[in-house]
Amino acid sequence: MGGAFFHQLKEQSGGDGDVVVNYTDGFRMRMIERLAGPEAVSAQSLAKEVGVSQATLSRWLLKASTLSSMGSNKNERRGGAQGPRNWSGVEKLQVVLEAASIPDAELGEFLRKKGIHEADLKAWREVVTKSAADALEGGGKAAKTSAAAERRIKDLEQDLANKDKRLKAVNALLELQKKVREIWGDAEEPTGPRSES
Repeated sequence: MGGAFFHQLKEQSGGDGDVVVNYTDGFRMRMIERLAGPEAVSAQSLAKEVGVSQATLSRWLLKASTLSSMGSNKNERRGGAQGPRNWSGVEKLQVVLEAASIPDAELGEFLRKKGIHEADLKAWREVVTKSAADALEGGGKAAKTSAAAERRIKDLEQDLANKDKRLKAVNALLELQKKVREIWGDAEEPTGPRSES
């Protein structure tokens, strides 16, 4: 394609000599596809090729999720006005699972249709992988923790039962002592002098 990359643009000359160039959404989309597609080129090399500044190309790539023309079918773009970064965790997980079943050669087209950057997909994959590993590993930890908690509960219940038995025995002794006092009288009462004969 080289430097002869033609596109629609409108040049407006400002009063101070600056030239303002308005690029069409279609042109921006093609540039983003070149930057993020399966055969991606760097923003710097694309800037030299098409005559658009590297900073502008990089900005377009960052803001690609907000362009209305990113998806070829607007109904296919889940999230509507929201960008993919605002999708729910379930939506992101679904995209990660879908992307896992797509061959590498078709992944770029899939990402463009969804309006997703490859970096976003990579980050989501890492989160899914880490979460799954933590859940699977944590499941064993949770089972161990649960078993330890159950043992602790049983030990505490046994200790409580033993203390309850001791308390009942002490109460029974106190009741017995009370009855003895009633029958025999208070042991502390004076009983009168004993005669020694």
